[in-house]
Amino acid sequence: MPVNLPAFGTATGVSFNFLDELKTQSIGNFISAFTFCPTYFISSCSIFFNRSGGKGKTESILLGVFLCTLIFFGASLKTYIPRFVLGMIPCFIGISMCYSAFIRIYSEASKYDLLVVYFTAFVSMYFNLVVGLIFGIFLCLLEFAFRYNKITKTGNVSSDLELSNFRNNKFSKSIARIKVDFMLVFATVEKFDKLTHNASTYSVLVLDLMECSCIDWSGSDLLVGFVNGIDSNCKVYIIGKPHNYELYNVQKRFNKEIEHITENIVSV
Repeated sequence: MPVNLPAFGTATGVSFNFLDELKTQSIGNFISAFTFCPTYFISSCSIFFNRSGGKGKTESILLGVFLCTLIFFGASLKTYIPRFVLGMIPCFIGISMCYSAFIRIYSEASKYDLLVVYFTAFVSMYFNLVVGLIFGIFLCLLEFAFRYNKITKTGNVSSDLELSNFRNNKFSKSIARIKVDFMLVFATVEKFDKLTHNASTYSVLVLDLMECSCIDWSGSDLLVGFVNGIDSNCKVYIIGKPHNYELYNVQKRFNKEIEHITENIVSV
């Protein structure tokens, strides 16, 4: 609230009273605890709620009950809190925003992704938000177009892998191979779903990503969800590492035990 309310007032030109907003949002938080529908402008307690271990409905309702005390005591308690302590709240929020926006992101995004974010921000500053978003989408489409026909190779494994290579004493049951020869991104989610809808009927599954040039965050979520949802009795092999595969920590997010058969084939 100390950060967002002034920003909201400056952007809209609407004046506000901080104590009135505090009371209004306290009532909204209290009501939303029972309706399970967020009604507040800003939830100032979500991070503390999550870090203290609250994840269920009971904790959410209890949080709403305790928040209702702000309706009656919030304004009066504020007068007893030293001003420098109140000033530490927006300072902490600002430092946290800078950390997540400029420091943490370097380990979670590629250089091209960072350039897209920076260019989009600059264009939005000099023109407007709509122009900036259109420009950012255009840059992302350029990346997809560039990588569309770029085939990634891992070691000496051929993209024309024969299933007979897996038919030995260890894997003698039903085997299926799913070949993903397209970018696994937000625009191909439905295509991947159709390709994998019968995967659970096999005992051994080979997921061939040799011709999948790249994945985005939604594609990584889809891939991880697919593999984690397969029956534990089904052996899954993933071949190939598309662009951004390691960036999004795909392999580490699988909930199954990982065994490296060779440097080219990953057993999940």
